[in-house]
Amino acid sequence: MNESYERSRYLVIKNNCHTSKYKNSSVIKIDIAMTNKCNFICPYCYEKKIVNKNLTIGNDCNEYIQKLKKYTLNSISSATKTLEVVFYGGEPLLEKEIMTNINNAFIDINNSTGVEYKSVI
Repeated sequence: MNESYERSRYLVIKNNCHTSKYKNSSVIKIDIAMTNKCNFICPYCYEKKIVNKNLTIGNDCNEYIQKLKKYTLNSISSATKTLEVVFYGGEPLLEKEIMTNINNAFIDINNSTGVEYKSVI
């Protein structure tokens, strides 16, 4: 794979990561691709051929979080009971500070709306 292809693939994932899988449900589920960076060498990894392992939400983090909050708040309806967020990527914890900021944004949403918030890595 070349670096240009990887970057465009990552941007597609990044820009679509906050699409809820359950449109007509009491659950809003959001998957967030934190990064493709990884500090492991797992023998089963399908991402071994990645050239650029430095793709991340990165410098536009605050703008991204604001868009994510807006999307989430606009998605909440009177039927919404739970917000479930999955942080994934190469190794999401390599972007722990950004993940913490995103998590805090969802906690704010929980506090302001009463919608239960759950997250997994």
